[in-house]
Amino acid sequence: MIDGVCDVQRRAIDATCILRVRPQRLSHRAAEAGVGYADPRCHSGGRIERLRQLLHAEGLFDPRLKRPIPFLPDTIGLITGRASAAERDVLENARRRWPGVQFRVVNTDVQGVKAVPQILPALAQLDADTTVQVPAGSRLELERVEGSVSVRTWNRSAVQARATGGRDVQLRVEVSGRRVTVEVEDEDHEPYDGDLSLTVPADMALSINSQDGNIEVIGSKAELDIETVEGSISVEGGSGVVTLHSTDGEIQVSAAKGRIELNAVDGSISGRDLEGDIRAESVDGSVMLENVNASGVEATTVDGSITLSGALQSGGRYRLGSHDGNVTLAVPALDASVSVSTFSGSFESDFPVTLTGSRGGKRMSFTVGNGAASVELESFDGAIRIERRGSPIRR
Repeated sequence: MIDGVCDVQRRAIDATCILRVRPQRLSHRAAEAGVGYADPRCHSGGRIERLRQLLHAEGLFDPRLKRPIPFLPDTIGLITGRASAAERDVLENARRRWPGVQFRVVNTDVQGVKAVPQILPALAQLDADTTVQVPAGSRLELERVEGSVSVRTWNRSAVQARATGGRDVQLRVEVSGRRVTVEVEDEDHEPYDGDLSLTVPADMALSINSQDGNIEVIGSKAELDIETVEGSISVEGGSGVVTLHSTDGEIQVSAAKGRIELNAVDGSISGRDLEGDIRAESVDGSVMLENVNASGVEATTVDGSITLSGALQSGGRYRLGSHDGNVTLAVPALDASVSVSTFSGSFESDFPVTLTGSRGGKRMSFTVGNGAASVELESFDGAIRIERRGSPIRR
C-alpha cells in the first residue's frame, strides 16, 4: 500500500520494472518513487524519468542507432510457463492467423521467487538465437571466434545463429547487400569463447575465421574459406574455391568439388571423394587423399606419409612429395609418364615398368601406356610405391 490508496507490486527484471497496479489515484510519493503512472498533478523527476534522461544523454535514443523492424518476424520468442493455457492460447491463435509463424519457446516459472532467476537467463537465451532473411547469392563472414563453430544447411533463404556456453553473449547478424556478417562477443566485448551453431542456405559462400576452436561444415554447395589457429576443420561439401587452413589441428574434407586448397601446419590432412584441382600441404602430418577424381594434385609434407588413390586423368599432373615419409600412389590403371626420386628410400610398383635414369642416385623415370598423365613421386627418406587399386595400402 502507498499512502493507503493503491496497491503496487514491483519487481525489477534487469533494467525493466514490471508493475501490477490496481489504480485509484497515485500519491506524490508514488510518482517520486518512479512507480506506476505519473499523474500530471504529481511531482516530476521520478526514477523512470531520471532513467529516461540518463539513456538519452548516452545517445541511446539516437535515431541513427535504430534498426528497421521487419514487416514479419522470422521467429518469435515466447517465455511462458510449461504446458500453460497462456502458451497454448498464444500458439494456437498466432498460427490460426498466420500458419507459417515460427516460435522459439522457453519455459520458466512466471511468478513466485523463482521467476526472475529463470526469466533473465531465458531472455539471454533468446537474445543468443538470431534468425534473419538473406538475399540469394549472399556470402557469410564470421571472425574473432574462440570457440567451436558448427554449420549446417537448409533450403531457406535465411541465416540462423545460436550461441551456447561461455559467458553472456552479444550476437548480431547484419545484412548489407549480399554480405552477411555474424558478430559474437562476450559482455566485455572480447572474442566469444563458447560454441556457435549456424544454419545457412546450402548455396551461401562462407568465410570463417576462428582463433581457438574446431570448425565443422556439413552440406555446403558453395565456396568455402575456413581458417582456425588452434583447432580441427571438418567439411562435407563445398564447391568452387574451397580453402581450408589449420595451424594446429587436422583437416578432414569430403565431397568437395573445384579448386581445393588444404593447409595444415601441425596436423594431418585427409580427403575423400574430391573432384577438381587439389593442393594439400602439411608440415608435421600425413596427407591421405582417397577416391580422388582430379585433373591435378600436388600433395607435400615434411614429416609424414602421403597416399593418393583414384583414377588419373589424361593431361593431368600429379606431384607427391615427402621429406621423411612414405609415398603411395594407388590407381586402377596407369597411363602416365612417371618420375621417381628418393635419397635413402626404396621404390616398388605393381605395374611392370622399364626404368631409365640414374639408379645410383635413385632418380628414375619411365612411361606406361601412352604417358597421358604426368606423375612425380619424391621422398627423401621413405619408400615410394605404385599400387593397383585394391592392393593393400602400406603406411
